[in-house]
Amino acid sequence: MGSNVTEYEIDWLYRSRRIPTGVTCRIPDDEIEPDPEPDENVVFLAHFERGFGLPASPFFREFLDFYKLQPHHLPGNAIFYLSCYATFMEAYIGIRPTRETFARFFALRINSIQGLDIPKPKPPVQCGSCIIGSRQGSPFFKFSGLESCRLWQGTFFYVKNNGAADLIDLPPFDPAPPTKANWGYNPKESHNETNRIIRFMKQRMKDTNICSDDIVRTFISRRVLPLKRRAHRMSEITTNPPTQEAEDRFPLIEAERRGACRKRALDSFDPDPYIFWKDLKMGKTPAARLGRSPPKPTGSSDDLTMLEIHEHVPPLRAEAGSEFVDKLMAQGQKNSGIDRWQPGPSLQALPD
Repeated sequence: MGSNVTEYEIDWLYRSRRIPTGVTCRIPDDEIEPDPEPDENVVFLAHFERGFGLPASPFFREFLDFYKLQPHHLPGNAIFYLSCYATFMEAYIGIRPTRETFARFFALRINSIQGLDIPKPKPPVQCGSCIIGSRQGSPFFKFSGLESCRLWQGTFFYVKNNGAADLIDLPPFDPAPPTKANWGYNPKESHNETNRIIRFMKQRMKDTNICSDDIVRTFISRRVLPLKRRAHRMSEITTNPPTQEAEDRFPLIEAERRGACRKRALDSFDPDPYIFWKDLKMGKTPAARLGRSPPKPTGSSDDLTMLEIHEHVPPLRAEAGSEFVDKLMAQGQKNSGIDRWQPGPSLQALPD
């Protein structure tokens, strides 16, 4: 079917800072499969809607390099699972996500072309050939993606750096299927940091009844892109940083500590709405993938800018869409956990 991405959707990616201004986007013409020009990367709008951003986070780039994967190998729901994992590590534990802990919780399997007339071994599909799922016996939270994400292949477009700086940080495009490199990797109990995380996580589940929906709400309602490079971890974007006990138990917190954040010139006229407009609720611009038409200005250019940033609707429903929220509510889990959650871990006394 080719790509159905529009200029309005590309504009939304720029305005929501999912793509920096130093990156040029190009919408495909009539090609059915991606055909990038030299130095272009292939990305997907469905990925940006599920926690991905440019430049890619160090964890996401390490993930791609370690498993020898391309963005088009990962279905939309795989990006969603990676975002949930990164959110838990940064916001609830207070450390960067690592491939060792990821491999302890998740496993990779191939998505093959189905059909009784296809001989074994069946070849992998060209797009979405790597499926991420919970590892058998994993103590991590169980997440379920949306069925409607199956048409994510039609949201591809091209990005390219327009300067010397690499503001994309993705491997060069390669249309070949994955080689399944390191797909069987599992540190099991040999990674001490992961063992501590599991003990802490189980204690938190017992003490607070935290569930997977709380983690999803954490990064969606706060408009954080877990798979985009950021100067600070999620636990540092708060007035409630990790406790001293957490820093003592997880040395990586102190090892990754950064200096004070420097404000950019952009912040003087486009400040963080969470700081200056607390009477408004955050949310995505009117959903482009539903109506595919930009909002109409209500007056001055400032009014139009406000429409691009704010919406008087609950932030989770505005950003994720009614279908996703309704699915969460139908599962019968907590629906107000995000209001009680405070960023940054609060460790209980746990055995070493």
